Amino acid sequence: LGDVYKRQVHGDKVKAEEDESIVRVSEQILAKEPSDKEVKACQVIGLIKQNKLEQALKEIQKLGGNAGPSLNYANVYALYKLNKLDECLGLIQKFRGSDEKQQLAYQIIEAQVYNKQNKFDEAMKVYMQIVEKDKDNEEYCELVVNMLSAAVNNFGKEPPNRLISIGEEALQRDDLIRELMFNLSLAYMNRTDFEAAEKLLRRFEKALEEEQEDDQEDQNDKVMSELQRDYITLSIFDLQDQELENKVKTYERYLELEIEKSLKVVATNNLVLLNSKKGTFGAAENLKRLDEALTLDAKRTFAQTLLMNLNKMLIYLVKNKQTEATKALGDLEKTFGQTLNTLEQFVAGKFCLLAKSRNQKEFDQLYENLLKENHPLLFKVSIILMRAELYRQQQNHKKQLETLKSIFMLDKSILENELLANYLITIITQGQSGLQEFKDLLIQLSTDTQNSVVLNIVGDIFTKEKNFAGASDVYQRSYASSPNYATLQKLIYTLANVDHVKAKEYIAKLPQIQIITDQNDLRRLEIDFQNMSKQRAEKDRREQKLEDTSKAIKKKKKKVRYPKGFDPENPGPPPNPERWLPKYMKSKYKKSGKKKLRGPQGMATGKETTSTFATGPSTATQDVSTVKQRKGRRRK
Repeated sequence: LGDVYKRQVHGDKVKAEEDESIVRVSEQILAKEPSDKEVKACQVIGLIKQNKLEQALKEIQKLGGNAGPSLNYANVYALYKLNKLDECLGLIQKFRGSDEKQQLAYQIIEAQVYNKQNKFDEAMKVYMQIVEKDKDNEEYCELVVNMLSAAVNNFGKEPPNRLISIGEEALQRDDLIRELMFNLSLAYMNRTDFEAAEKLLRRFEKALEEEQEDDQEDQNDKVMSELQRDYITLSIFDLQDQELENKVKTYERYLELEIEKSLKVVATNNLVLLNSKKGTFGAAENLKRLDEALTLDAKRTFAQTLLMNLNKMLIYLVKNKQTEATKALGDLEKTFGQTLNTLEQFVAGKFCLLAKSRNQKEFDQLYENLLKENHPLLFKVSIILMRAELYRQQQNHKKQLETLKSIFMLDKSILENELLANYLITIITQGQSGLQEFKDLLIQLSTDTQNSVVLNIVGDIFTKEKNFAGASDVYQRSYASSPNYATLQKLIYTLANVDHVKAKEYIAKLPQIQIITDQNDLRRLEIDFQNMSKQRAEKDRREQKLEDTSKAIKKKKKKVRYPKGFDPENPGPPPNPERWLPKYMKSKYKKSGKKKLRGPQGMATGKETTSTFATGPSTATQDVSTVKQRKGRRRK
């Protein structure tokens, strides 16, 4: 038995079909030597390789707390394969020792567990610790690929700079790993660095062409790269009708190809987006496509499943189907939980749905919770802008201004963003009372910021309002941070209305006029002036000629034709002013209309006479005549 065991376990290569015999031999040895941990480890590993995980765990539990490092690791791995993830994490924390090799092995399983739990942020951090600690690892590039994958799946969060640097270093070490190039391009996309992502995808496609294998895997990779490049294009540009038509045909062709089902899922989602832009299919057709893609037995990432469900909710919302949108929203929250609060698309959809349902209390509660949570600054700015936009649609200018005011309270660094500051100031100054209400805020803004563009915008507003003192102070700070001729002009103009002495000081800073002394330059200026004078004179002559021609055109006077016998000198009484009114509106008809009876048939009017019901001549007692009446004239 010992010879058989050594030959099978300690041989150079152990075939997969020998796992069963290894387990059988190990059991025979353990029957005689139950305390041999090395043989026990071989038995457990053989069971794990045969996917008999429950039996492997039972064998480990028989040893109690004396299993040893190898069996402890096997115990953790078996739990991971059985998806007993919480128990697996608990044992990792327990068995992780001081040995670096053991720590690395346990960290890799820990990262994989976080991936399975959709805790991509924790998985990314563990992978970063591994690759920074052990750069000489043989599987370094593969670990970097997994790290980038976790960062990409960490939907709604921007990959950190250090992660991008590690990816670039790994790419320099081995630029032939296609997965590394592709995942790094996706990380750049999550950072909205589309230029770097496009370059890496081009390199990825070039590597595919150079290999020239043209097998099923290469076809999948090519389609995958084209899908990502289309995402970049759609994120940056608005396609024309013909371009949209071509893209739709391309995606319909993808769905007919023999490619991975997961790629067909992505193609379907993109096709729904293109059809929505193009208006080819209605909401029902797009929803049908999304449902088919979601029910397809395909491997989907967390982000893909989330986006497709989110698109369903947004389609319902755009089509004003509030009941269906509310149900889709509830399903999203039940499935994906708090992850959704980091997505601008979801928050925007929920805000819109709550605003349409007029659920102001829940709307305000969601808004306050999102601002209290630990979100990035720009995400909070987006939330405030969403709320302000909803108030604008409701034409509630006062609430819109109050909401925008809260942006300035978040962080002073926002004031350095020229585009955002310009937008906020524009909205504030649009309302009739906005400038007066936010005058103190504008002063505070000009005091806190050092951005010359923002300072110039505030200075222009003060100048327009004839607040030359405030404008001159703002322009002085702007000129001090960024001296330029345009700001100097504005500063001199405002100081001329406030402080003449300071205005003269700044006038001295104006660039001196260059005096031309060269005769050739002077002659050139004279010629240019003469040409300009001739052009101006020719233009004036044409305008004068056009004016004279228009005056010369005489309008033909038509003779007025009067009715026969009409004397314009003595026209007589004017026509009846009510001649064009309807009959029931004329005063004459109104008088006669009041005399008519009103009410149902048989109703007494109060003016009956005593003879109303008196008897008189009647034909009630006479027989009916049987003589036929004479017919009318015969036809000729």
